Amino acid sequence: MDVARVARLVGFGSLVVLSSLGCRKQAPPKVPEDALAMVGDRPITRAQVQAHIDRLPPVLRQQYASAEKQRPLLDALVRQELLLQAARSRGLENDPEYRQIVEQQLIALLMRRSLEGQDGAQTVRDDELERYYREHTAEFSAPEQVRVAQIVVPDKALATRLHKQVKTLRREDSKGFAALAAKHSIDAPSREQGGDTGFISRDSGAFSPTVRANVFLLKQPGDVAEVVETEHGFHILRLSERRVSAARPLAEVKEQIRQRLTYERRSKRTEALIAEIKAKTKVEMFTDRLSGAPQPSLATTAMKKDGR
Repeated sequence: MDVARVARLVGFGSLVVLSSLGCRKQAPPKVPEDALAMVGDRPITRAQVQAHIDRLPPVLRQQYASAEKQRPLLDALVRQELLLQAARSRGLENDPEYRQIVEQQLIALLMRRSLEGQDGAQTVRDDELERYYREHTAEFSAPEQVRVAQIVVPDKALATRLHKQVKTLRREDSKGFAALAAKHSIDAPSREQGGDTGFISRDSGAFSPTVRANVFLLKQPGDVAEVVETEHGFHILRLSERRVSAARPLAEVKEQIRQRLTYERRSKRTEALIAEIKAKTKVEMFTDRLSGAPQPSLATTAMKKDGR
């Protein structure tokens, strides 16, 4: 057999082998026995579905008691896997934004795990709540407030006349003041309420400092302040009711205190954890490199030198 014929036979044989390999179909992915769905080559298993159900509050778990009710959850997991595979195919796992999100989740997981097993240490006892309340009673006191009725007019002469008229009213005559407010006041919201502005405190932003200063000088319901001029006009102010500053009862602020103390304890645990890690890690800071303005890049500097 000559060399040329051997070469032809070898080439033909190679083509046959390659053709047979090309015609051989790729084997489908193996389906796990507990798979409820396959998305590409990735299974969604019964254990995954059950894990999602177990993470729900007990009341919501009852909604997935039957196979029929679990179907929407399975559909949601399929959609989630489709989107996840699409994100991976586009290389988003290497995106800086994705990595930042993962890093934040890792930190949150670390903090949660570091607090596990410390439920007793984190629990705030009733006697601690009571002690904190006694030591910080001022923080839980309702501020002093006054309830005022007003008449606002644009003219000083009219204000003076109405002021004299209001002062002749009996202290308990709120209807008489309301009638004057309805007839003369240019402040629509209070006019519709018979001049009533509701309760205000010393730091209320709804009224000018001048108005607040004058109304808090009033002592008894029915007292009338001097006419006050503001950018809105001339105010005739009458005290309707006064509330003295009073501490809110412990029962009313108990949960607020509990949340505050729990937050403080977790913050201390976080600082302790950071200090513990920092003691084992070399940290160098180059604060002299801090600058309020960003430094130009080398490329930008080179372009300026070239006149571009």
